[in-house]
Amino acid sequence: MKGEFSTKDIVEIAVGSIVLALPVSLTEEVWNLGSELSLWRTGIISLTSLFGVGIFVYYKFYEGSPERNTTNFFARILTVYFVANVVAIFGLLIIDKLPLIEDPLVAINRIVLVAFPASFSATIFDSLR
Repeated sequence: MKGEFSTKDIVEIAVGSIVLALPVSLTEEVWNLGSELSLWRTGIISLTSLFGVGIFVYYKFYEGSPERNTTNFFARILTVYFVANVVAIFGLLIIDKLPLIEDPLVAINRIVLVAFPASFSATIFDSLR
C-alpha cells in the first residue's frame, strides 16, 4: 500500500536528510544566520518546513486522502522532521558549531536552518520507489 510506513522508510528519510544536512551545516552562512535569527523567525521556518513536508506527503503518499491512514500520515511527517533535526544536530556537532551549553538559542537556530532543507530532501528520498 502506498501510504504504509516501515523501517525502510525511516532509513530512506535518514539518507535523504544527510544529503542536504551535512553540506548545509558546513556553510558559514548558516552559522552566521543562526547567530542573528530571532526565535520568532526560527519558529516560522520550522512551521514552513512542517507545512511543506505535510503538503508533499499528503499528495505524494496519500493521494489527497490521508483519512485512509491518518496515523501513518502524521507519523511520516513527524518522523521526517525528527530525523532531519537529529541529522542536523549530528552534522553540527561533528564540526563543533553547535553551542548547546554556551548559547542554546544559536544552537536551536542552527539546527532549524540545517533541518529545513534536510527535511525536504528526506521527503523526496522517501518518495523515490
